[in-house]
Amino acid sequence: MKRFLTTVSALCICAVMASSTHAAAYGWTLSKSAVDPLINTGLPTGGVDTLFLWFYCSTEGMASAEMDLVSTPPGQVIAFNVANGYLNAGNATHLLLAVGGCPNALVVAGSALVLHFAPLIVCLEGANVTVDCSPNPQAWPHDHKGYADLSLPFCLSDTTSPNCKSYSVEEESWGQIKTLYR
Repeated sequence: MKRFLTTVSALCICAVMASSTHAAAYGWTLSKSAVDPLINTGLPTGGVDTLFLWFYCSTEGMASAEMDLVSTPPGQVIAFNVANGYLNAGNATHLLLAVGGCPNALVVAGSALVLHFAPLIVCLEGANVTVDCSPNPQAWPHDHKGYADLSLPFCLSDTTSPNCKSYSVEEESWGQIKTLYR
């Protein structure tokens, strides 16, 4: 009987732990702007240009992330400079980002220097995972949106989820807008 009660107790604890687990949601964007993460289009500048990598949204803090910057035409990403406490253990096109403090809010993680003489597309590809800050860290697939010049198609690998959507004020009532900030 003791063994039965011990087994039942252990199964109940496992069931409670499994029911409390949830999938974390993270999102990253490449933007032409240092102040707006959703400026994902533009025009060639005729020289070296900067695209900003934004940690765009999350349901909880992040510790690290891995992704690739892939340009069309190839070879247009020439450097990546970190910002706001981020660290890159990778290179200019294969980013292995880490940060302390478990940020969970909108922040620029760094900037990519690109050759922008002609129309350009820069996509976020590769592993596309973000690691959470839990005691037993897990890597989660993250949403991502690349950059494409006007008149060019967006990246085929772009993903979005309801957890990383932008809200248009025109489509919402005032009460719904206020709930976004509570």
